[in-house]
Amino acid sequence: MTRRKMIKAARNWMKPTRRALLAAGIGTIAAGTWQRYRRSEAANAYGLAQAELSRFRAALDGDVILPADTAYETARRTASYNPLTSFRPAAIVYCESARDVARCIEFARANELPLSTRSGGCDILGQSSCDRGIVADLSLINGVGINHANRRATIGAGARAGLVNADLGAAGLAIPLGCDPVVGVGGLTLGGGLGWLLGKHGTASDNMVSARLVTADGEIVDASRDDNPDLFWALNGGGGNFGIVTAISFRTQAFRQVIGGYIVYAMDHAADFLMAYPALMQAAPRELMVELAIIGTVQGPVLVAMTCFPGSAEDAAAALQPFFDIVPPVADDIGLRDYPSVGTPSADMIARFPAPPVETPAGAGEIDNFNHWRGCNLTQIDAVSAATIVAAMRNAPPGGTFGLGHFMKGAALEASAGHTAMPRHAGSMCAYFSASWRHAGQAAAHMAWVDQANEALGARSDTPTYVNYLASNAETDIRSTYGENYERLRAIKSRWDPENIFRNNRNIRAF
Repeated sequence: MTRRKMIKAARNWMKPTRRALLAAGIGTIAAGTWQRYRRSEAANAYGLAQAELSRFRAALDGDVILPADTAYETARRTASYNPLTSFRPAAIVYCESARDVARCIEFARANELPLSTRSGGCDILGQSSCDRGIVADLSLINGVGINHANRRATIGAGARAGLVNADLGAAGLAIPLGCDPVVGVGGLTLGGGLGWLLGKHGTASDNMVSARLVTADGEIVDASRDDNPDLFWALNGGGGNFGIVTAISFRTQAFRQVIGGYIVYAMDHAADFLMAYPALMQAAPRELMVELAIIGTVQGPVLVAMTCFPGSAEDAAAALQPFFDIVPPVADDIGLRDYPSVGTPSADMIARFPAPPVETPAGAGEIDNFNHWRGCNLTQIDAVSAATIVAAMRNAPPGGTFGLGHFMKGAALEASAGHTAMPRHAGSMCAYFSASWRHAGQAAAHMAWVDQANEALGARSDTPTYVNYLASNAETDIRSTYGENYERLRAIKSRWDPENIFRNNRNIRAF
């Protein structure tokens, strides 16, 4: 594989997340932006012999990026890049096959190096990278194979959700992936995977039929309800603790279009709407998913309801009417659209609510694209919670956003504990605060705002945090997230990874 192909691959996975796009305003959600890239000619000072690295590189189908390579500064970045996630790995391996992944594991173990797995790079703690270790990047393992006879799709773990939706949509099919088109299918699914089809078709992991992974011993194994069923159970929400998954087979659903779009509300109504949201979602049919965001525009902050309804226009209109009745919206673009474009505003929305201009403070340091976010889970939004959210957003720095959604209902609650490691809490919602900024000197203020706002809202939480939103590796927090499933997960971890090779995640400790 050529160096040009490697650099292109590195840039491809660094497309901005939905959180970063929301921070840039409605217009940028559709337009997208690329990260800026810096160059580095730093020497490889990580104690690895050049001859050993050369042999490792020669054994791969893919390639290796080292600190001395020009592409290194691009390749080492996580999706949420900030001072806490600015890791400097010893090598970034762009794997093209499960065999490459096995060689990464072997090399990391032989050299006693930490190992991180990166499918989309969206881990909240940036643990898809690591200091002085090996990053097994799966972005080139991104194929989408469709078996129309049994309505299955096999997806490479490094594929992006948005590209998978587009490929499947062209065939009139869909699978329940996340709301963010940039997330990697592997990391999303192994954590459970909450998205637009949550109520109708369940989580991403609920629709997983089988997975192929490479174990700590370098063995390539399959897991399903028939093959290695305990391992398959653990992969249904237990994260990347048990091996590096390279491919997942899913059940598909046969539809191409949905009713959806944006409903925009004035900020003056935000508190009332936030308090009403849980009851609205509880009463809505299972097909309807509504994700909320408070974002900045030229006119000031607005509350946006992003909607998706896989059903008829008549049923969608009835399901959405309460969202128009509760408080008067200022605009909407609800209509028929292709499923892959759910979450993308219309041209009219972009024109009516442009993003605020980017500020360039004097002496603010190097220019880059930075992001920091933190989240929690709630089952209700009382007056204090709503006031906390509104106050935080009225005092948000430029690029600050709030999001609320992934309302747990319908099919997502019907998977039994015997089939999934992901706990289900009826009526639970995921909330997050996020900040994006351009100048290094702005990091402290933006990150403090996120942390303080999330801490204040998290104090109102009465339910464990969804693992893909959990910003802690403390065993007490991970145990709380998994509840009664934690001890069974530990037993499975002890069988498949007793030495804890796969620990750069929300780590489940072996016995």
